[in-house]
Amino acid sequence: MSGSILCVDTRCDKVTRYCYAFRLNRIYQDTTLRKRWSFDHPPASQPDVDHELVHGSHAYITCSGHGIDTEYQDHTGAPIMSTSHITRSGFKDKIVHLLACEAGANLGQALVSHGKANAFFGYNSYFEIPYLSTLPSTKDSDWEFSKTEPYNPLIDSDAEICIQMDIEIDIAILYKRDAESTFDAAENYVVSKLGAHPPISAGVKRSLLHNFKSLVAPSVDFGGKSLWGDEAAQLA
Repeated sequence: MSGSILCVDTRCDKVTRYCYAFRLNRIYQDTTLRKRWSFDHPPASQPDVDHELVHGSHAYITCSGHGIDTEYQDHTGAPIMSTSHITRSGFKDKIVHLLACEAGANLGQALVSHGKANAFFGYNSYFEIPYLSTLPSTKDSDWEFSKTEPYNPLIDSDAEICIQMDIEIDIAILYKRDAESTFDAAENYVVSKLGAHPPISAGVKRSLLHNFKSLVAPSVDFGGKSLWGDEAAQLA
């Protein structure tokens, strides 16, 4: 499975801007990985993404934003991907990763069963992001949203712990680990944080465990079978 990366980040509110900030810093700035086609500014829409899915040579689709169990949504709440609109030629033989609340449930299963994606990673419940209660009030001129938010999310160590678990999935996939060991990478990250010294706060620990328990992937069994693809799926 060879090809470029299709990246979609909606960046429409505090939650999605946090996700984008960490993904930009930890994933997208590594130019050694492979060519990417990015929708972040201007915002993505379903027709734009559909066009790229069908006509682009993308092997991996990684997205962040809001979702419900049947949809991954744009900055207005309209669907970018949905169970009622799956272009098989757009998802066939690809790996899909959605950092979006609940979209790992019905949508994730449909992308595999109907869209014929090789593997899906996502969440079947809310993805929780805790925020530090005390942060600097000075503006960071290097942060592109400094006019609306006073600080760069990268300084928020509580949010970082939870978002980094999801980033471990991208890193493992992009470094050509298979779906099973990609899930293991996320699990190993969680274990390392739970055993960290000094220990993480009770609130961050609770959010981290909730997110991991909500993670769906080919390695997750449901009724004795996996609904989210092939454990051996990996990028070429």
